[in-house]
Amino acid sequence: MEQNDFMQGSASTGLAVLDQLENRLQDAIEQFRGSRQRQMVAEQDAAKAKNQLAQKEEEIQRLAREVKELCSERDQVRQRVETLLGQVEALGA
Repeated sequence: MEQNDFMQGSASTGLAVLDQLENRLQDAIEQFRGSRQRQMVAEQDAAKAKNQLAQKEEEIQRLAREVKELCSERDQVRQRVETLLGQVEALGA
């Protein structure tokens, strides 16, 4: 009878250990899944940010060209105004 109790105790202990291992393994699997999902979200966010950066760089280049053109126009207007002022002064002299 004692041996039978011992075997049942050993079996119970073995099953308890197996249950613990199974629970730990399930936890590890869930953590892995969560980690993988977070990684996928992070990769998607990184791709989105990279795309936004490329768009902003294009916009910066466009705005830089526009500023250059506007500066050129301003210089042309300044020259024309100076020429006109010179002509007006010549009339008054």
